[in-house]
Amino acid sequence: MRNRCQVLPDERTTRRKAHGDGPSLAQSVLDRISYTTDGWCKLVNLAANKSGGYPQVSSGGANKFATLGEVLLWSMGISKPELPIGTPGSAVPDVSHLCARPRCKTGGHVCLESKAENNARKGCIVWVACSTTCARCHGARVILVCSHGPPCIRSHPGYESQENFLANAICRDDSDTFREVVKRQKLAVAGPSKPKSGGASKN
Repeated sequence: MRNRCQVLPDERTTRRKAHGDGPSLAQSVLDRISYTTDGWCKLVNLAANKSGGYPQVSSGGANKFATLGEVLLWSMGISKPELPIGTPGSAVPDVSHLCARPRCKTGGHVCLESKAENNARKGCIVWVACSTTCARCHGARVILVCSHGPPCIRSHPGYESQENFLANAICRDDSDTFREVVKRQKLAVAGPSKPKSGGASKN
């Protein structure tokens, strides 16, 4: 099942002739998985490969043949590259959930990136509400504080999708006043910084 869903560039034509279109097959597997909707995310109820791990997908007699994130990538026509045996784990790219929810099966909520890029997303605030003192939107829009590419995803109740949100929700003022608003809003969301643990400082 893994080989039938996975699409490798140099084998695309052969796989399609033998098994049908890989992305379409992966999408059909996803379509059969039940889920609940939470914001822009479709959260599945699948068992993880380990405690705190990633949901595993089974289909057509193939038990837990891939993680949910891998199948999502395959449905988008993306596969992890085949790396030489002995490649260090740090060099193997991660399936990164942009919404930080491993149980999400929403198309477009995953990407393939390095472990360092994936880890850099941890704790990302993504966006904060703009201030009512903003001269451009008067608090009607939000400030996108995520600097990752592609951007992390955090749903907003006023918008039906990430695409609609990015196109219509972002206040793009670039004045000094606006930058100060961004700073204050980020601090308000993050909360006060915690003092570093350790022994008493020596004078």
